[in-house]
Amino acid sequence: MATRKRKNIYEKVIQPNLDKIRRLKAEGKTNEQIAKVLGIGASTLYKYQALYVEVVDVLEKGVEEQVSNLEKTAYSVAMGTYLETTEEVIYNRLGEVTGRKVRTSKRADTTMLIFLLKVHAPEKYANIETANKGMVEAIQEFANKLT
Repeated sequence: MATRKRKNIYEKVIQPNLDKIRRLKAEGKTNEQIAKVLGIGASTLYKYQALYVEVVDVLEKGVEEQVSNLEKTAYSVAMGTYLETTEEVIYNRLGEVTGRKVRTSKRADTTMLIFLLKVHAPEKYANIETANKGMVEAIQEFANKLT
């Protein structure tokens, strides 16, 4: 009689969801929040992070993606291209315009962007106020002119 090896949590939950873990980390989720989404305890996720280098890799890649997105947003803020207005025209069954929906996205907060960049990429942004004080002031001044 052959015995079947029972799959552990890593094989059942972590390994099939490595891409999901990376995406959640890229969205800024903590390991505790990721574990909750996966339906496991945070200690379980930390256990497998300590045991499997591929878990460490996907978490690091997620953070790298998040920093990249923050950098793109910071650039958009600096360039003044972070305001977006979209309009949706509503038609009835006869093709007549019955209304319009206008959506305006909120501007990003430059202080929060700087904070997040400093937290997630300290080696790159730790001394942003002292090293790039003129740039920070210019971004904040530009943002203030738009309000």
